[in-house]
Amino acid sequence: TSKSPLHIGAGYEENRDGLTKTENDKEVKVKVTAVERGLGDLPYLPGSTLRGNIRHWLLQIFKTFATEHTVSSYSLAWQHDYEELSRDEKYQKQNDQINFMKSDASILERLFGTSFSNSKIDVWDAQCATTARSLSWATVPLKPDEPPFWKPERLTYVGQSVVINPDTGTAIDQKLYHFEIVPDGVKFKMTICGQNLTKTEIGMILFALNGFNSEIFPLTVGAMSNRGFGRMNFQPTKMYMLSNDETAMKKWLEQIIDKKTAGFESLPECDEKCQQSFVDEFKKLIREQRG
Repeated sequence: TSKSPLHIGAGYEENRDGLTKTENDKEVKVKVTAVERGLGDLPYLPGSTLRGNIRHWLLQIFKTFATEHTVSSYSLAWQHDYEELSRDEKYQKQNDQINFMKSDASILERLFGTSFSNSKIDVWDAQCATTARSLSWATVPLKPDEPPFWKPERLTYVGQSVVINPDTGTAIDQKLYHFEIVPDGVKFKMTICGQNLTKTEIGMILFALNGFNSEIFPLTVGAMSNRGFGRMNFQPTKMYMLSNDETAMKKWLEQIIDKKTAGFESLPECDEKCQQSFVDEFKKLIREQRG
């Protein structure tokens, strides 16, 4: 759930009804930088953005726990220069790259993938789960608190800012730009899927998701985080998991045959206590890494 304004740019501009400016004594429509929109023309959080932000947040926190010379498969987070490694004759063959990932890559690299290996998790696009009617201020008949150029069917309004000269750090004259903003209080449903994950890797993911709730070093989404944009509140719903032991696999297969169900909901649910055990496993490794 967004708890501050949110802007994830779609890479194009469009007009907004009623938003114009005077240019050469003529009234012209103002171009507005659009946000990413998905189902129902509503804003969404791209899975690639979420995945990249989660990975970056973890790297910023834990990369100080190791150096390039001490990193190993037990290290929490590090980013090797894979462009340079790929030019090394030692890593031209796939088996050599696999061995590198097993022995020299950090947990973060093995979890999120590198040019030597695929990611072990998939982060799906987080679709919008809010309507305009569910926003408290949007239900007032006269909408006294309605933000500028509010478009309820799209759940966005329009903000503006000035272009800053990178050399002087000052605003450039007559360089005002406009952009779509998703307000606070908008909910998104996110799904993360993984396979062949270790307990530590599951704990790392759960630890990172709670980073959205951090007040000290929050995990943010989208642009202008230095202005307070992109702050989110994360609330877990359900977690399903299938262990690789024979008894669990047999029980799962029997359930599918008996109930004729499939998908994640056919998997055994991992309750709050179960999830906490993975987080505790990850925190244990953190303490070991810090000495």
